[in-house]
Amino acid sequence: MVAMMAAREVDGLGATAVVAAWDGHDAGALRVLLADLPEAAPLSAVVHTAGPLPQTALADTEPEAFAAALESATSGAFVLHRVLAEDAHPQLSDFVVMSTTAGVWGGAAQAVAAAAGATLEALAAHRDGVGLPGTAIVWGPVEGDDTDARARDERLSLHGLSRLEPEQALDLLGDALGGRTTALVVADVDWERFAPTVTAVRPGRLFTALTEARPTAAGPASATAGTDLAEALSGLSAADRERHLVRVVAAEAAAVLGHAGPEDVDPRRALKQLGFDSLAVVTLRNRLHAVTGLRLPATLAFDHPTPEAIASYLRDRLAPATAEESVSAGLGRLRAAVRSADTAELRQDLAAELRAALAELTAEEPDGADGTGSGASERLLSASDEDIFDYIDNELGTL
Repeated sequence: MVAMMAAREVDGLGATAVVAAWDGHDAGALRVLLADLPEAAPLSAVVHTAGPLPQTALADTEPEAFAAALESATSGAFVLHRVLAEDAHPQLSDFVVMSTTAGVWGGAAQAVAAAAGATLEALAAHRDGVGLPGTAIVWGPVEGDDTDARARDERLSLHGLSRLEPEQALDLLGDALGGRTTALVVADVDWERFAPTVTAVRPGRLFTALTEARPTAAGPASATAGTDLAEALSGLSAADRERHLVRVVAAEAAAVLGHAGPEDVDPRRALKQLGFDSLAVVTLRNRLHAVTGLRLPATLAFDHPTPEAIASYLRDRLAPATAEESVSAGLGRLRAAVRSADTAELRQDLAAELRAALAELTAEEPDGADGTGSGASERLLSASDEDIFDYIDNELGTL
C-alpha cells in the first residue's frame, strides 16, 4: 500500500514509477524484471535498502536466527551484484547499498543491523575494487511523521544526535550519486556529546581519526575527581552518607534524562522504568565517573539497577563502613533474624552460632563482677536458648 502511494506521488511529479514484487533471492525473476525495462530508459542506478530488522542483542540471538536475519537483510544486494555483473548494463553508474549507523558505531539491540551494515559496506568496497560502481551510505536518524520518532527526538538530542530533514537527506544522496565515494556516513552529530558516550565502553578508531571527536573522547577522570565528594562524605554518619549519595546519583540521572532536578527521579525505581536506554546508562556512568573519580564497571546499571542501589555501591567504594558501624549493622541484622525465627530448630541454630561467637569474643577477657567479662560469658555459654534471646533483647536492644 505504501509503495503504491509513493508510486502515484512520483507519477504526479511527471516521472514513471513501477512497483514489482521480488523476494530478493531469485536471480531469474530479477532478470525478467530487468528485461522489461524500456530501451529508452536503460538501467542507470540501483539503490538497495533492507526492511525492518530484529531488535536484539547478539548475546540474546540464537545463531540460526541471526544467520537467517542477516541473510534476509543482505541477500538482495548480493543477487543484484551478481546479476548486474554478469549481464551488460553499460549505463549503470551507481550501485548504492544503504544501512544504519549500527554498523559504524554500534547500537543497543542492533546486532543484526550492525552485521548487515558491515557486510553491505564490504560488498560496495569489493565492487569498487573490481572497477564496478559501488557506494555504501550509512544513514543517521532522518525526520519522520510517526509519533514514536517525534518522541525519541529529545532522547537523541541528549546523546548528541539530531534528525536530518528529508529534503536535506535527499540533497546529500544526490551529492553521493555519480561520485567515487565507496563509503559515506550521513548523520547530524554533536561530537562533544556523542563521542564520550559511545567510547565509554569501548574505544573506536573512527573517533580517534575524526578531528571533531578526538578532543572530547572519554578519558580517565582527573586526579582530583571525587575529592570533594569524599571529603563531604567523611563528616557524615552512615545514614547521612547513604542519603547524600542517593541525591548525587539522582541528580546525575535527572541531568541525563533532562529533568529539572533530583526530586524528579524516584531512586527506588529501575533505571529502565525511569526512561533510560543503553546510551543513557552509559552517559550516567560517565557522569558518575567524573563526579566520584572511580573506575566504574560497564555492568554498573545491570548489577545495580536503581539509583538507590548505585548509591549503595558507591558508598561501599568511597566510604566503607568502619568496624564499629559494621558490628552495629551486624547486630541489627542479628536482632531481626532472632525476631523472625519462628521455628525451634532455627532458634537452636542461631543460639549455637551466638555461643560460638561469644566464645571467640571473650576468650581472653578477665572475670568481671558487674555482669561483663568472662563471668557473663560463661553464664551465656551455659544458658538455654530462651535465656540467650532474652539477653539479646535486654542487653543489646539499645544498639
